[in-house]
Amino acid sequence: MFNSVSKSIVEKMISRNIVNKNNEDIYLFGIQQMFTLLLNALSVLIISFFFNRLLFGLLFLLFFMPLRSFSGGLHASTTTRCYICSVIYYFIIMLAMDKIVISENLLLISVCSIIIVAYFLVPVEDKNHKLDNVEYYFYRNIARIILIAEGLIFVFSFILEIKIIYQSCYMSITSVFLLIIGGLIKNEL
Repeated sequence: MFNSVSKSIVEKMISRNIVNKNNEDIYLFGIQQMFTLLLNALSVLIISFFFNRLLFGLLFLLFFMPLRSFSGGLHASTTTRCYICSVIYYFIIMLAMDKIVISENLLLISVCSIIIVAYFLVPVEDKNHKLDNVEYYFYRNIARIILIAEGLIFVFSFILEIKIIYQSCYMSITSVFLLIIGGLIKNEL
């Protein structure tokens, strides 16, 4: 998606001796990922703005991005497909927010259940990106810490009736959980 811009940046960094030519591919990948992440975040914020839910969008990203980074799960085959699917998915979340009514008890039970199940599943590797043992245990431990922290944030905001926080936390945890399950299904096919 951002190949030419990323390549130009890396070439300038190499010409100025900021990075080593031998690591060009690593820096190219990193810069492309940075641009993709920024585009996804910006798109979520723009969609949130148009639905008059900017704070929800900010909180969703705050909860979603760290958990997604360490949990793994379903990945699209290309960056462009990932972006398109992400934008469509988030747009659907915004459309459904006011339409779907879940009882408070069911919400609490579902989040707790999702966190418990996800705790034992993370991280879910992608066929294209296997983790070695050190990476696996590192990702697992960080994902579990994030799950517990977000679970506590959900519970406290739920008890304190801070709806914007527990709603965005719920949606991000649920979204990551769906990606975890999707990744497991994809790996079995």
